[in-house]
Amino acid sequence: MPFQPALIRGFAKESHANRGQAFEAMLIRTHQFYERQGFASIEKLPNAFVFCNEIEWHRLPDASKARTADGKPLKRERTDCDFKGHVRGTGIAFDAKEFAGPSIPLANFKPHQVHRLYMFARTGGTAGFMIWAKRIDSVFWIDAITFDRVYHGGAQKSLS
Repeated sequence: MPFQPALIRGFAKESHANRGQAFEAMLIRTHQFYERQGFASIEKLPNAFVFCNEIEWHRLPDASKARTADGKPLKRERTDCDFKGHVRGTGIAFDAKEFAGPSIPLANFKPHQVHRLYMFARTGGTAGFMIWAKRIDSVFWIDAITFDRVYHGGAQKSLS
């Protein structure tokens, strides 16, 4: 059996809400190591809250809404990617994905993420998707420009 850090033992028992947190925790620890070595500075981007109107706020699930100290309504807005930073002077942005089966459906990738990462790469940054195949315990990188061609090509429904 391949090496399996304690961080991910019992992963199959995690709830759907916690899916992806083990992979993100591994990436954060790796980025902290890179930063201590002076190689890179990459940070996890938290989901932001933005202002919305009262009608929209009341339709949101409780986990997706908040209020400011003076009572103004806020809604949770997803970020374009999970991680951003720089590696030796080059900007980097990527989203972390994982899958347990033989392939990952392209439906798991949000159109706005694919577009934003493509634009980041097109303007000279390094961008893409870091993908953890749990079944074989391997991590893969696919750059945003290549992924954009596959995503919009229409010939494939998943990556394997």
